[in-house]
Amino acid sequence: MALISRSISSNALETVATHYFSPEMILEASDCIVAHSNTLPLTDLFRRQEGLIMTGSDGQKYDVSAPSLRASASFKYFGNGEGISIYSGLDEAGQLIYTVVINAAERESPYVLDVILHNPVIQTDAHATDMHGFSEVNFALTSLLGVEFRPRFASIHRQQLYSIDAVSTYKEQGYRIVPTARIDYENLIEQGDNLLCFLATMRLGYTQPSTLLKRLNSYARQHPLYRALKDLGRLYKTDYILRYVHDPDLRASVEGMLTRVEHSNKFSSAVTLGNNQAFRWATERERTIAAGCKMVIMNAINFYNLLYLSEKLRQCISEADRHELLGTILKSSTHTWHHINLGGEYDFSDSTQPADLFDLKALMNLPLSRNMRLVRKVK
Repeated sequence: MALISRSISSNALETVATHYFSPEMILEASDCIVAHSNTLPLTDLFRRQEGLIMTGSDGQKYDVSAPSLRASASFKYFGNGEGISIYSGLDEAGQLIYTVVINAAERESPYVLDVILHNPVIQTDAHATDMHGFSEVNFALTSLLGVEFRPRFASIHRQQLYSIDAVSTYKEQGYRIVPTARIDYENLIEQGDNLLCFLATMRLGYTQPSTLLKRLNSYARQHPLYRALKDLGRLYKTDYILRYVHDPDLRASVEGMLTRVEHSNKFSSAVTLGNNQAFRWATERERTIAAGCKMVIMNAINFYNLLYLSEKLRQCISEADRHELLGTILKSSTHTWHHINLGGEYDFSDSTQPADLFDLKALMNLPLSRNMRLVRKVK
């Protein structure tokens, strides 16, 4: 990188990377970018529903070229080699909120709550995942945290419905849709206090949710608290399935969010330059820093794109032109990178002032409202 950089030496770059690039500082830098991009009026218009912040998460596989205890083999993804998975979350405006490096053989579902609870800027109201992030325990914990869990079921007809009362109760009353089984309601009530303690431990940040969930799931026989969480999650899952089948808007929101997540994975691959897109870092700390740096770059590009599009909206001569341009923008994605030369020259000189490219105060006060979006839908 020093060979394609101005006004900075390789020693200075190495010093900065060694002393300042820690996992904590990289997450703080990413959160700082998200905090600024989240204040743009255009950012809020990317959300399908006013007052509802929806996020999504998914994992992406990467080859590991160095020996590592955290890497695992998978012929489907890595051929004869080994690799890892990077699990990331983002919102509808393309803002990445969290990323974590995990073993490629691990299930992704324990890390869903890590994504939801981490970011202090984006407070999630609804979260979408594919089947890799689905679990009945996640239904219970997210609902208790005030977050609606919205997985996309690959085979929804294979999912079972549950109830508190006996199944025969619903059959006798002539219901056309009846539950498959009854939950252990007595154990759920008995574990009520332990469940609240478990929830408080996660919410206050004493321990990562993924660590707690993996610990609970490691017992030879299912822990009573784990069984209670599964039963509570089965009730929330039953309610969600019935609404998912009935409400086309709900299905559209899940599909739209996961489409953005898939596009984000392509964006992530484009940002990962060099080493044939393989991670050459052996330790977990180094890989966490590398994944965090990638998230910072992606959020920086996403923020630039939001600023650029906001500037184009500000330059519109008439309201009709602004409405038309806004409609086109909201149908697209801010995760685009073809206009940026990622392998070009990096200028670290003091004369370069990116803030001069945009009038930030004017863009922050740009008169955009949801009424403009509604006019576009009516037309």
